[in-house]
Amino acid sequence: MIKFFAKRKYRKGFTLTETIVVVALIAIIMACVVAFGTPVRGMVRHTADKDSALTINKIMGDYVERRLSFANKMDIFVGKTYNSLDADIISAFNDYLNTINNDSTCSAGILVFKQALDINGDGVIDDTNDEYCFKLVDYKIPKGASSTLPSQAALIADDNLVFTDEFYGGLQNVAEVLCHDTVSGKAIDVNAANKAYITFRINSFLAKENGMIRPSDLKTLYSETKSAPTGNDIAKMNTILNSPTFLSENDFIAKETFSFAVENLKGTNKTEPVYTVPGDPTSLIDHYEIVSQPPVLNVRRYDDGTDIVIFYNIKKYKNF
Repeated sequence: MIKFFAKRKYRKGFTLTETIVVVALIAIIMACVVAFGTPVRGMVRHTADKDSALTINKIMGDYVERRLSFANKMDIFVGKTYNSLDADIISAFNDYLNTINNDSTCSAGILVFKQALDINGDGVIDDTNDEYCFKLVDYKIPKGASSTLPSQAALIADDNLVFTDEFYGGLQNVAEVLCHDTVSGKAIDVNAANKAYITFRINSFLAKENGMIRPSDLKTLYSETKSAPTGNDIAKMNTILNSPTFLSENDFIAKETFSFAVENLKGTNKTEPVYTVPGDPTSLIDHYEIVSQPPVLNVRRYDDGTDIVIFYNIKKYKNF
């Protein structure tokens, strides 16, 4: 019996203090691993988000180019909101509807960068009642259609959606028509063959709880770009988007600029100030057009909305 207890006395093992020290060391090591792993995971996620945004933007750019590069007429409203209460857009819709009804070789459509939803249907976009969104929509105007502009719901129906940000978590986008290229600084320039070309840009952001894009931010963007029609639009846009009223440079994850010739539109540049109220300088709309007989490409800038609405006519194909 004495020998039994003597053997137990000299058995080796961890004391309570040693056990506590070992557990503490393991906890410290795990904390270091977690602390190191979190930024690495963040970098990997940010890289993946950036790659996704660049891919999405390039696909949208390719689609816009394919759809518009053979148009024989185009009207672009920058900083307008597509809704049934807008007189300028209603007038353009009826113009294109009449064209296809009177010419069996023509097809017409409405390509819209929809960047805010008119939730309460009052025709006015605001932060209280409405919300930011980003949808690229391609609506085909049917021959013999009613002269009533299609509703917002009809416009963004699934059959018309080219892209929607609803499936991409925190990805947010802002689109712009750049009326000045970085080389010549001319409005909607023409190349050596007198073909019109136009430049678009899509900016991608990662949404944050305190950094969500609001409809009022988009109105600010279009107001600022409209108020200074000369100079480098890309530099101007960067300044606005990086301002405290918008998002910071750190929120950018991708910027895609795409420029293409509109093959069937030939003419010369013309810049003409247009006023919604004659003689009232505060009602100025920056107006650029490629001039032929009649004018075939018009870009008008407004500051009361959030969308880019593009009416286009294609004469080469009967159906698309």
